Amino acid sequence: AAEPPSLDPVIGDANDLDLIAYTSGTTGEPKGVAHFHIDNNIVADAFGRHVVEPLEEDIFGGHPTLAFTYGLGGMLLIPLRFGASTSMLDLFTPQTMLQTIHQHRVSVLFAVPTAYNLMLQDPGFNAAHDLSSLRVCISAGEALPPTIFDQYKERLGIELYDGIGSTEMYYTFLSCRRGHVKKGSTGVPVPGYEIKVVDDDFNEAPDGEIGKLAIRGPIGVVYWRKPDRQAEVIQNGWTLTGDLYVRSEDGFFAHQCRNDDLIISGGYNIGAPEVEQVPMQHPSVFEA
Repeated sequence: AAEPPSLDPVIGDANDLDLIAYTSGTTGEPKGVAHFHIDNNIVADAFGRHVVEPLEEDIFGGHPTLAFTYGLGGMLLIPLRFGASTSMLDLFTPQTMLQTIHQHRVSVLFAVPTAYNLMLQDPGFNAAHDLSSLRVCISAGEALPPTIFDQYKERLGIELYDGIGSTEMYYTFLSCRRGHVKKGSTGVPVPGYEIKVVDDDFNEAPDGEIGKLAIRGPIGVVYWRKPDRQAEVIQNGWTLTGDLYVRSEDGFFAHQCRNDDLIISGGYNIGAPEVEQVPMQHPSVFEA
C-alpha cells in the first residue's frame, strides 16, 4: 500500500470474459452467468442511451448494490460511460434515500417498486425533502403496481419507467421510456432487442393472449458450466425468460406472472400480480 506497484496494461479483447454474475436463485440454486467486456458497453449504449438518455450533469442514485447487475449497470456502467456521477448509499432506508436525493440533487434514480412504495409512505416525502432534481426514475425487479405509478405522477409529475431484465441477459431488455410509457405495462423492446410472446409450440401468440416471453439481442445467455440449463433456456435461437406476458395491439408488453406462478381457475389463466393489484387499490393496504 505504501509503494503502489507499477503494472503494465493488459491488452484484452472485447469478447474476453469480464465477470460471472450469479442469479438470485429463485428457481433452485443460484447459477453463474458469464458476461464479456463488450457487454458493458452494450448495457450503456442500449438501455442507457435510449431509456435513461443520460447527461454529463446527471447525478445517479438508488439502492441496488453493485453485486446485482441492476445496480452494476445503473450505478456504475451507464454513468461512467456518459461522464455522469453517482451517489452511493451505504444502507438503504426510505429516509436515507430521500435525504440523498435532496442533498446530492439526484436526477436519475434506480429502485424496485417496494422501495418506491416505502419512500411514498414517509410523511415528509416531498414536503420535507426537495425532490425536484429527479427527472428519470427507473423501476425493475418486480411488476410496478399502477397505484405507485399514479402517486409519483400526481405528487412529483414523474412517470416511473417500468422494465424487466435478468442476470442471464445482464440488463433490461424491455422497458418504458420517454414517449413510450403506459401504466401497467413493462413497455416496449429496448433498441437492439427483438421480443415476442410464444405458445408451447413456439408459435407467436396473437395480441391479447398470454404466452411465454422470448428474446434475442446483442447480449445472449451463457451459463457457467451448466449445459443442461443452457439447452433449456435457449430455444430456436431465442431466450425464454420464464415469464408470461401479453402483447397489446399497440406494441406494449404487460407482465402477467412467472411460468410457475399462474393460477388456472374455471378455464381462465390468472396471473398472481393481477390478484395482488386488487387489494393494492384500497387506501388502507400498504403492500400485497
